[in-house]
Amino acid sequence: MKFLLPLYMFLLPAAVFSQDNQPFIKLVNPFKTSNAVTVSRQFIIGSTCETCNLTINDKPVKVYSTGAFALELNLLPGDSSFTIKAEGAAKVVSKKISYTYTIPKPAEAVTTFGIESIQTFPEGDLLQQPGDKIKLKVKALPGCVVKTDNGTLLYELPVTSTKGMPGIYQGEYVIKATDSFLLKKINVTATDSAGKSISKETKNTFSILSPYAPDIAITKGRLAHLEYGLGDDRLGGAKIGYIDSNIVLKIVGKVGTHYKVQLTKTRTAYIPDELVTLMPKGVLHLNH
Repeated sequence: MKFLLPLYMFLLPAAVFSQDNQPFIKLVNPFKTSNAVTVSRQFIIGSTCETCNLTINDKPVKVYSTGAFALELNLLPGDSSFTIKAEGAAKVVSKKISYTYTIPKPAEAVTTFGIESIQTFPEGDLLQQPGDKIKLKVKALPGCVVKTDNGTLLYELPVTSTKGMPGIYQGEYVIKATDSFLLKKINVTATDSAGKSISKETKNTFSILSPYAPDIAITKGRLAHLEYGLGDDRLGGAKIGYIDSNIVLKIVGKVGTHYKVQLTKTRTAYIPDELVTLMPKGVLHLNH
């Protein structure tokens, strides 16, 4: 294991992290305490008080002048756990996180009639509005006709664009103004050359942003930040920057655990749902 601190950590003012030098642990990555991963390289990134001593599994970790710390992990297959301890002001606080690292199996073509997998992009449960796109990627028996329940046709890709893997189908559905569904799973049907059909649903759900749903959120916490996209860099979504608490944001969608927010007429960003509080519909919030 070795230390690695991204450049943006150096740019953060110490005031962002300060809590009167009382020990605390605030993680930016990972967000969850239990993490199932398929990549061995992972990062623990967060902050503590500037004067705290920090250890991870009893090994000292450098705390920078801003209170930031970071550690690069190279996991072994199976389960791993890490105990983070921050000590200062005659007090110790700790936090435990765990990883389950599974090496992906080599991909094989589907050889019997069926649908092996359905992927949707962006990944995760989606809250969308008219004009947004749901992209689908299906792995099934080659040579089939593959459609969604709303009639969207998915086209089988040539093996030259799938690293030699046959039976990969792709397509996209554009949300229409006339669509109205809540927590819907998309049903995909494959039909073979003999006319036999088989269906499978997406694991994620899709909803249309209702005009009656809350669409205003207020930032909270010391580490609220906006991201350009979803998973654009090795540490997660590439960060635009950190913002103050009590900032009003316009919600225009949601992807998994991240709200999509409108910054300008043509620009959007994402923010983790744990960093905002939704306001009731119709509430006007003013900053002073």
